[in-house]
Amino acid sequence: MTSPSDTASRLCVGRFAGAQGVRGLVRLQSFTADPKDILRYRPLFDEQGRELRLASGGQAPKGAKGDVLVLKVDGVADRDAAQALNGLRVYVDRAALPQLED
Repeated sequence: MTSPSDTASRLCVGRFAGAQGVRGLVRLQSFTADPKDILRYRPLFDEQGRELRLASGGQAPKGAKGDVLVLKVDGVADRDAAQALNGLRVYVDRAALPQLED
């Protein structure tokens, strides 16, 4: 479980949007300017503070918005485990983000 200070130091960068197929791939709606940038941020966490490791997994489903990626999540091996992530938000520590220019 995360404390309030943990959530204040993190920024939500995406949300899981369900399973894709039967081999454990998940759909992830990315909130980053370029959706694939979410794969560059490390470490990523879920709402409970557990670290997530994401890897590119395949093509987005037909008809999906451009911000939806299909990804592989370490430890997720089947459709049921992938579907269990549905709706879970993905966070990155603010300190891990690049500094913005003034």
